[in-house]
Amino acid sequence: MNQRFSITKLFVFVAFAAVTSLIIRQAFLGADWAKAVAILVFGVGLWIGTHMVLGFLALLTSSYEAKSNPVRAQSPFATDQPAPQVLPPRANESE
Repeated sequence: MNQRFSITKLFVFVAFAAVTSLIIRQAFLGADWAKAVAILVFGVGLWIGTHMVLGFLALLTSSYEAKSNPVRAQSPFATDQPAPQVLPPRANESE
């Protein structure tokens, strides 16, 4: 049986919530260290959120472009012409 929640995860969550509540309470009471920690955590969260939004916008833009300009798959062997070459052949002029 696969457990979604364990007592260890619950203890970690409760400890994290307690420390977070302590920091927020100390910030409201005027402790400078708590204000600095709260601003740091808020800044990191804002930074992560901004990058998530920009990444989502890039994903939407790229998916819209892919739908509006589909790439046509073409085999180089589908025609009677030779495939395009990186270095085109040239005549041997040493003779």
